[in-house]
Amino acid sequence: MRFDYMSLDAGSGLLWVAHMGAGCGCGVHLGSGERGMTDPLALEIRRQQMIHRLRELRGQLARLDADYGSLQASGILVDTEGIGALTTPAYCIAGAREVFEETMIELDAAADALDRAGVYTTRLRPVVLE
Repeated sequence: MRFDYMSLDAGSGLLWVAHMGAGCGCGVHLGSGERGMTDPLALEIRRQQMIHRLRELRGQLARLDADYGSLQASGILVDTEGIGALTTPAYCIAGAREVFEETMIELDAAADALDRAGVYTTRLRPVVLE
């Protein structure tokens, strides 16, 4: 296999592999109909990358939630009085933050599920043909 760039992330333990793309002969793209098979090690790398992306999304969502939390005290929102009281900025921000919390739970569940799949996927090895 030819990789243009390989790097082991010490913090996460992920092996990052950069390659030229479909048709490059690296084995990563073999499942896309080129040869009818996929390298299990390449699939494992993709699984680990997905976990890493989910963790990044979780961090971005936490920052977004915090920014919405500080929006109410910023003084740039106009409060609604009277009949529109159910759509006050405080109500809208609280509703959005509640949905963000649910999204965090779902992202955690997805990352956990992908991590648990590793119990099985890390045992797969390609057949070595000589």
